[in-house]
Amino acid sequence: MHERSGQRSSGSVLVTEELDQLFGNDAIDNAITHLRMGGGICWKCHQAIRQNEGVSLIAHLTSFASRLGFLHSRCGPPQVLDHRRNRLEALRAANHLREVSSDVQAFVAVREYPAPHGMLIISPETPRQLQGESGDLMSVWLNDVFEHGFTLAMPDVLDATPDDIPGWEIRAIDGLLTCASNDETLFEGTPERPNEWNDILHKEGKCLVLVAALGVSTNELGWDTARALNELARQGLVACGCVAAVNF
Repeated sequence: MHERSGQRSSGSVLVTEELDQLFGNDAIDNAITHLRMGGGICWKCHQAIRQNEGVSLIAHLTSFASRLGFLHSRCGPPQVLDHRRNRLEALRAANHLREVSSDVQAFVAVREYPAPHGMLIISPETPRQLQGESGDLMSVWLNDVFEHGFTLAMPDVLDATPDDIPGWEIRAIDGLLTCASNDETLFEGTPERPNEWNDILHKEGKCLVLVAALGVSTNELGWDTARALNELARQGLVACGCVAAVNF
């Protein structure tokens, strides 16, 4: 990976001075942290970005939103795609960004105590941010979640005992797992669900849902995952709530 004039590297990620000026260190560091913790998808070839691959930071600017993402270095240099001057193109880009930002990942886990023992951990596949009138970037992913009854989780996250959220439920139908309310779907997918997890939800009738602002993904809830969740919680980036478990 070769730096050019006006570029710097953060680990394996190339960043330009223009990106630094537009987004600032905190937003860029959060995006890179997300990539390292939860992985990423190249915005050009749509293939997974693997650890230690050369990566370029990329941004889409529209009249409605600002989004940071990544390219494989082989797919392109770090750059800013500014569609704010062309309203038709801005509308197309905004629609694409809404589709991308709605993608989420999740995995299930079981904790020893306290009840409920079944857990569902949800996070976005890419950082979800919109630009406010002041120019500041906001974490609208968690804002949406808080508006629907979830509360801030504090370390130690895995010991959280939040209140039940009326109207929300986790439901399993034909292998598809859905976490939703009457007017909002937080997750819909087919994560691996061990029999122990299904049996616990059937017995207890509820599930602890953790929602992280940055990507957290694993097949086994180990020490590294707990540490990542707690670090995010210290930054106010984890929400939690208990929801009803139906059809288990």
